[in-house]
Amino acid sequence: MHGERNVALVTGAATGIGRATAELLVRRGHRVFGTSRDPSRVTAPKGAEMVALDVTDGESVEAGVREVLERAGRVDALINNVGYVLLGAAEETSLEELDAQIDTNFVGAVRVINAVLPSMRERGGGRIVNVSSLGGMAAPPFAGAYAASKFALEGYSEALRHEMLPFGVLVSLVEPTNVRTETLASSNREVAATHPAYAGVRGRVVDDFKAAGYESKVLPGHVAETIARVAEHPRPRLRYPIGAQARFVPLLKAVLPQRAFEAAVRRQLRLNGRGTPRPATQDRYARGRSLPPIARRGQSLFTGAHSFVFRSTGGKAGRVFRGSPVLLLVTTGRKTGKRRTTPLMYLKDGEDMVVVASDGGSPKHPAWWLNLRADPEATVEVGGRELRVRAEEAAPEEKGRLWPKLVAIYAGFEDYQRKTERELPVVVLRLADGGR
Repeated sequence: MHGERNVALVTGAATGIGRATAELLVRRGHRVFGTSRDPSRVTAPKGAEMVALDVTDGESVEAGVREVLERAGRVDALINNVGYVLLGAAEETSLEELDAQIDTNFVGAVRVINAVLPSMRERGGGRIVNVSSLGGMAAPPFAGAYAASKFALEGYSEALRHEMLPFGVLVSLVEPTNVRTETLASSNREVAATHPAYAGVRGRVVDDFKAAGYESKVLPGHVAETIARVAEHPRPRLRYPIGAQARFVPLLKAVLPQRAFEAAVRRQLRLNGRGTPRPATQDRYARGRSLPPIARRGQSLFTGAHSFVFRSTGGKAGRVFRGSPVLLLVTTGRKTGKRRTTPLMYLKDGEDMVVVASDGGSPKHPAWWLNLRADPEATVEVGGRELRVRAEEAAPEEKGRLWPKLVAIYAGFEDYQRKTERELPVVVLRLADGGR
């Protein structure tokens, strides 16, 4: 587009996808301007220049873009990344909450585009990359406001692409599935007022939605790679889905009859026709129904610091439990040498984290305990932070002190109910070198 360094403007560059994108574009030779509402309160992405810009404030947007144009002379690539997810039933969502969601996710992007577009059009070239999501192609229940904002962004971007093609300005959408970022706790927000009619099913769906983010294999760096490729491509496409679900779900929606697709969504989310919880998990499995894929994998679903959902896989009886914090333990496989991530419930004991291990070697249990014994220094992810830990099996006296608290956490799990305090090792994860 130019012989000299291309200029990129990345909104929301302080954290997550925006930060990863800004740093990647810098490494690829771009001059990058990142935005934040208050740059003085954030650490700038390495090599990027920060400007103050609030996408919900028209005057702030005009001032921020004007500053970039004065300092760099142009903007070659605009990456609209700012957004958050509002979770709750449509009836529970106030008009103020709906307005704020759409103002940030959709109107905010339009404000920045309108400020940048005249200079791109006059120069006869530019790239606009709008970060959408799977929610802009298939609307999940209890995220209607979020889906509305992303559907609006999708339609607007498609129309804008047609209008700008004659001027050499190419518009694209990046559509990731759930992305595991360090800001999930703040970017996933729930409606202020709830209604008891939706209580059971909303809680389950919202928990699963949040859990999908914490368990996602799609990281900010993966999205940044796609954004950089789009920004540098001579003829980028309109849509770039990222992640298996983002590619697969829209395809199913396009080829399946409406009722079949709707039934598949409701079955996946465990919904019935009235929005009330389906029969208890263990009752359904006891009748011989197969476990869902995530249960067959023995995985945990969790929301972060204070709740989790676990489907045990002992025989045909599966259960759903809530209430304990969960960490992600990362160890090195003894045989493969590959890094393995395992979600575990834990007990907070001062600065330490305490977990109950299986009696190692049983094929019914995961191999994390054997890996941990072979790799005493591992890492854990808690609340979006990665900490180095050192694992020690609790001495008998310490185990006796911790056991009553651990019993409360693991109550109801048949695998552990059949064991005794003497049989199950208690592992204490202590911070190594202050956790760094």
